[in-house]
Amino acid sequence: MTNRCEYCDLVVRIGTPGRVLKYFYLSKVDEYGARMAVDRFLKDRGLPLTGQVLNSQFFYLPFYRFRGMALDFLEASVEYIEMPEGGTLPIKSRRKLSGKIFDVTLPAFTNADFGLTSLGIRPTAVPLYGFSRDEIAENTIIVRSDISPAQAEASALELHRQNLGLYNKSSSLCSAMIGEQLSVIYFPIWAITYRSTAGASTVFVDALARRGYMMSEEEFIYRGGVSEGKNSQYVNPVRHQCPNCGADLGVSHFSLYYPCANCRRAFMLEGKDYRQITPLAADFPACSPYWRFPLAFDGPQNYRTVKDFGLLLTGEPAYLRREKLDNQFYLYSPAFKATDVNRWTTAALGILKIQPHDRLKAEAPVEGPVLAIEESEAKQMALFLWQVATLKYPRLRAPEFQIGPAGLPAGEIVWLPAQDIQLMNKSLDYREVRLAN
Repeated sequence: MTNRCEYCDLVVRIGTPGRVLKYFYLSKVDEYGARMAVDRFLKDRGLPLTGQVLNSQFFYLPFYRFRGMALDFLEASVEYIEMPEGGTLPIKSRRKLSGKIFDVTLPAFTNADFGLTSLGIRPTAVPLYGFSRDEIAENTIIVRSDISPAQAEASALELHRQNLGLYNKSSSLCSAMIGEQLSVIYFPIWAITYRSTAGASTVFVDALARRGYMMSEEEFIYRGGVSEGKNSQYVNPVRHQCPNCGADLGVSHFSLYYPCANCRRAFMLEGKDYRQITPLAADFPACSPYWRFPLAFDGPQNYRTVKDFGLLLTGEPAYLRREKLDNQFYLYSPAFKATDVNRWTTAALGILKIQPHDRLKAEAPVEGPVLAIEESEAKQMALFLWQVATLKYPRLRAPEFQIGPAGLPAGEIVWLPAQDIQLMNKSLDYREVRLAN
């Protein structure tokens, strides 16, 4: 989100990015290096090396990257074991809360001549550069995306459903994809056409791995669409300053929260603007940020306080603590991300059950995970956890206790004691993408 220029010390942030951010991988070989890669490819297969090169073309192929946190509450499965005396005995497992980082790349083009159906590399493995026409060589052919973002999202979600059925023996009671993000990654390819004994042949070279990966026994002529960049949204750097006093705000690559060291105010990034907030933190050395949303149901009987919801969420000892019974009941959702989504989700469900009553003071936390989840994403998570609760407690399955995004009020950020140190460390290690400076 933010960075500091190593040359002039100017602090900037990403301003008004487009819905679909675009990145590209730098080519590791020039035209000569690509021809050497072709010769190695041919030699490994016992074929004559290239003679006369007829044509060399450099392409950037677009791939969609769809990522998010895939969450599923799985029905209990039933397995049967054979008994020594004959017959079978059914063994039923417990319901399972499953979560993982879902990160998949799909071709954004339909042309099959390139022989690529996937990116073939994890996007976090090699640094990405922000896509800009100024960074692309003049004669590069940028293949146009002829698959829509909506089609890509639908394909990615269908892939998740197939994987869920493949790796789990039980069906999903409820599921959610939290924090969906779609971006485009341009991948570098050389197509080297040369004269062979049979006529013209073409070898395609992965310009990132410096190796040939496919051969065609004919001249390759690209007849597909070429991107002109008319719909491209580029990263727009803007000054990262306190809206109140103009002092530079801090640098934190993934955070949405920035306190001003000069005027002691605190701000949240929301879209292209800053919103001043009053941080509320527990008196604890290390705290984790959470969004909380007040939940209430009005009807013949009103449900607003912890005591009220204790009548619905039976069997939870934490609700019986006298000092919290009159507190407002909240749905909680983590405002930080972590590599271990299962542990992250379990912690979020635990906070929902506990309904912490810690006295919060209006000051920034001392240390803890980075606040990196915006309100709309947190609301998705909070509603998913409420779905899980409604399935665990029969009384909550009634229509009057069902709620959608429009029925949940605006939330606020609170920093609660970070009891799970391992989860906090997994959050500090979290990175969505390796960006080159």
